[in-house]
Amino acid sequence: MRFMTKSLELNQILELIAQYAKSDTIRNEIINLEPMTQLESISYALDETMDMTTLIFRAGLLPILEDYDIHQLLKYASMDRIFSIQELLYVRLFLLMERDILKYYRELDKLKINPQSLSKYFQNLHTHRSLLEYIQLKIDEDGQILDDATPELLKIRRDISRFDKQLQDKLQKLLGDYGSYLNESVIVQRNNRFCIPVKDTFKNKIKGIIHDVSASKQTIYIEPEATRQITSQIEQLKITEEREIQKIIAQLSEEVHNSHLSLKDNLDIFLSLDFISAKAQYAIRLDAMKPQINDIGTISLIKAKHALLDQGVAISRTLELNKDVKTLLITGPN
Repeated sequence: MRFMTKSLELNQILELIAQYAKSDTIRNEIINLEPMTQLESISYALDETMDMTTLIFRAGLLPILEDYDIHQLLKYASMDRIFSIQELLYVRLFLLMERDILKYYRELDKLKINPQSLSKYFQNLHTHRSLLEYIQLKIDEDGQILDDATPELLKIRRDISRFDKQLQDKLQKLLGDYGSYLNESVIVQRNNRFCIPVKDTFKNKIKGIIHDVSASKQTIYIEPEATRQITSQIEQLKITEEREIQKIIAQLSEEVHNSHLSLKDNLDIFLSLDFISAKAQYAIRLDAMKPQINDIGTISLIKAKHALLDQGVAISRTLELNKDVKTLLITGPN
């Protein structure tokens, strides 16, 4: 069958259709399609594509995102795996797409559009609004855990901010107190510690820890003893902050785990809609018409054009195969 379809250049047409798909799963499915042989299945597939073209013309493209396929993440969810922030962001995008597709479907009533063959897909979608809201209360769109994700995190970050200000105020005061000992009146970071640049000849005048020396050996970067206690408190708070963040991530992961079956149902529906949408968009590109089909062996092509040719310049042809004319022999490049 593959040899026969390749001779008809079906593989090239499938590759063109696949370009309209939004997920690799559907792109691969389209590229590997084989001709259908059951009249009922063919008829239903044509109805779906026709209804999708109507939707696109009247309501616009379905709001399907690129690379929305989170099947691997849902597989992890079934194993109670804790997600990374990036993985949770993928889930969040998936839920935003779900929200937009459900909104798209609700708008069809206002437009008086009834896509009969497609209604089952939309009607079987689950709603995960509470899960989306929960995620959005915890992380922003850049993947940062929000300050008020939990009361504990909010308190920790406020304490960090307070100690940070104390540290900066203390360093600024030290710059004034030790100004005559410094090469520059600036605060620098060495080994993730705030230091002041002390002239080599005065390095013993300031109590603290040396973290670096300039290439010329003229400047010694010292973390003053007066700021070390504040720095230590900040570091302990950041350890506590990270523990709280990991706790929040675990809670978010658990919520996704609890919904993984219904999320999988929605993913399967989105894949089906993506598949139909790709075919419909290709049909629109060709200005194609829905064919009438039969099982009596009659093929009538009326003013037909080769799908791979430029439709603006291609010359149409009309031909028919029936019980009297059963064979069509094509020779040459035309």
